[in-house]
Amino acid sequence: MKVFRKIACRTAGIMASPVILFAWLCSPAAAEVQASFRTLNEAPMLRERVRNGQLPALRERLPEAPAVVRPVERVGRYGGTWRRVHMGMPDRAGWMRLTYDPLLRWSKDYARVEPNLAHSWDVSEDGREFTFHLRKGIRWSDGAPFTADDYMFWYEDVILNDDLNPVKPSWLTIAGELGVVERVDDHTIRFRFVKPNGVILQWLASWTDIVAGPPPKHYLKQFHPSYVSKAELDAVVVEEGYDTWMALYDTKSIAFLNPERPVLCAWQARTGADAAIFIAERNPYYWKVDPAGNQLPYIDRVEMTLVQSAETVTLKAIAGEIDMQSRRVEFMNYPLLMEHRESGGYRVLRWKPATTGQGTVYLNQNYSHQDSVMGALLRNRRFRRALSLGIDRRQIIDLFYMGVTEPRQVVPFTDELHGVPSTDTLYTRYDPDRANHLLDEVGLDRRDGAGYRLRPDGERLKFTIAGFTPGTAYVDVAELLASQWTALGIQSTVKPEDVALWVTRATAGEHHVSVYAASGGFRPLMDPVWFFPSASTAYWAPLHGLWYSSGGRAGEKPTGDIARIVEIYEQAMTTMDENEQVALVKQAVRMHSENLWRIGVCGGFDQVFVVKNDFRNVPETGLGDNPLLTPGYTHTEQYFFDR
Repeated sequence: MKVFRKIACRTAGIMASPVILFAWLCSPAAAEVQASFRTLNEAPMLRERVRNGQLPALRERLPEAPAVVRPVERVGRYGGTWRRVHMGMPDRAGWMRLTYDPLLRWSKDYARVEPNLAHSWDVSEDGREFTFHLRKGIRWSDGAPFTADDYMFWYEDVILNDDLNPVKPSWLTIAGELGVVERVDDHTIRFRFVKPNGVILQWLASWTDIVAGPPPKHYLKQFHPSYVSKAELDAVVVEEGYDTWMALYDTKSIAFLNPERPVLCAWQARTGADAAIFIAERNPYYWKVDPAGNQLPYIDRVEMTLVQSAETVTLKAIAGEIDMQSRRVEFMNYPLLMEHRESGGYRVLRWKPATTGQGTVYLNQNYSHQDSVMGALLRNRRFRRALSLGIDRRQIIDLFYMGVTEPRQVVPFTDELHGVPSTDTLYTRYDPDRANHLLDEVGLDRRDGAGYRLRPDGERLKFTIAGFTPGTAYVDVAELLASQWTALGIQSTVKPEDVALWVTRATAGEHHVSVYAASGGFRPLMDPVWFFPSASTAYWAPLHGLWYSSGGRAGEKPTGDIARIVEIYEQAMTTMDENEQVALVKQAVRMHSENLWRIGVCGGFDQVFVVKNDFRNVPETGLGDNPLLTPGYTHTEQYFFDR
């Protein structure tokens, strides 16, 4: 018989005592919240619909125990339209960030995983089984019941369907095997794995394909061959203008594109993403309340105007036509935004980003088939250190980054959970003398008539630096890097590439050196490619990443220190002890700082938010991270207009 521990609130790796939940429920604050539920309240626009018989009464629309959201500043007031801008389908991710409502969620300080759609969960003593208890009585935005069947539809009919998912999600995989999801009863689901899974709770609170809840089975099954005949489905595919049922299903399943798709989040789309103004309205069945018993969200509508450029976003911001937004608001425009904040009636907030580096240099550890000598140099640690010491970072920062960032390597922030002191500044001092000495040591002590170093095989040392365009400073940074390395006797040529081509070539391991940004400043295991070759998008070792993600069927098997990095990743993923997990990640961080498979140039920019003065309950400071889904983790449903 399995032994389970009951968990209602849990940190990212260590089980929390059930006493925590009991103590909170018995506290005066909790008693006030429970008492307030006797007098629930709803938005005027919904109250009118109830009176007209268009909606059931509020108590019938809420679950037995609604989730309680504590406002950042104070209990808000109902009403208003949240004005934003977007750039079409590429900003689907922006909508997902606003409507973040997964099975579990991150706390506001990113320190622990908290209940959300699941009010509690059990973890087996061996760390291989996770049982989640869903809140009873939650309904989809069309009033249909939300149950464990929705998760089973996601697992059995979407994840296990090879037409929809030929490649299974890595986050649901441990030790190379896909986890199993089971239905226990109407409101209980269980995840089972072949080995302990020390990160699944973190993943279920992060950016996955169920970050806004599972797909609504009652709606989407009409577009799936497991539930309708082939003839019926083919007819719909033709009528809707698609080539395959998979394309039809994908479009129908995306809430940003399909206003008819029911949702669990605070607002439901009323138009598609291609509309001149994307409109979303409050979900009348939203299952969260504030401590006073007011059903959330406070804001009635979200409207996003379709624009063609980031410059237009800035112009609308300084004109006071954006109520609250960070997406497409560029830090380069920070001085301009500050200059116009009084006339625009807004404040400018700066949140700490997960970006660990701007203009990061990726040295391809898999470049050998095309040129074995060059490949050997790129894999030589002293050669990489020499390149780092030959970079005048202050010159790059002053020219391209407004002088506002600092030189650093691409490692987690030293004041965060996985930070290691001094690793961020290792080999960042501009020291061309030491760089030249290291280059001589690795056998590059001969030069040709033009002053360029000669490789061990007598050929001139030269390589290309790839940077993608348009709209980034990566090519400019690459040009300056090439100039600075020329002073070391290294010839390098900058090769601008369209972003799509750049990604294709980088993931195929075709670049010598490339320039891009880097992330992973807060929780490396939630964004692993920056530190662990877990996928081909680990641009410093893409073929090792392909080997790992394919289970050894493709790519190149890592050796040496990178093989050890992979071992550390596997250990960290399967330990249930957070202290051990953190120690393992820090070990990998130290190895990165010594090996410099990626060379950092400077830190990233703060994430800039433009927020109207009367738009409240937005934290003054916060964290910007992909897995965290900023700003959704701050509970956008409790934002309100103080008018």
